[in-house]
Amino acid sequence: MKKLRKNNLNRGFTLVEVLITITIIGIISTVALVSYKDYVSTSNEVATKQEISQLAQVYQMGIATGQIELSGSTISFETLSSNYKSITGTDIPFTDSELSYVANNKLQLIRRGVTVVYDLSSNKITVNE
Repeated sequence: MKKLRKNNLNRGFTLVEVLITITIIGIISTVALVSYKDYVSTSNEVATKQEISQLAQVYQMGIATGQIELSGSTISFETLSSNYKSITGTDIPFTDSELSYVANNKLQLIRRGVTVVYDLSSNKITVNE
């Protein structure tokens, strides 16, 4: 009987087992955190690209129908906004600090820490980080 009680009292984890377990959890957490940061960065870039592509499609439609005339000079956010509203009937989904018209028919969107430039003449998207 005494032998059974002693075996029951000695059950548990040793310090080495606990330290190994904590180390393994730490390594897995570090790998997961790095992967998550990469995922967030990539998804922000993709979302910003999609937003500027949709905006550029509206402008391409406006240029094709003659509702918008874009020249090589800089156009203000108010002009961009009013052109967008005249074509879609809704307000532009960006603020003047996020979206700007750059010379030579380029729209620049800065959102979620990503800068995307869309060339309206060549339909090319450039991502600057």
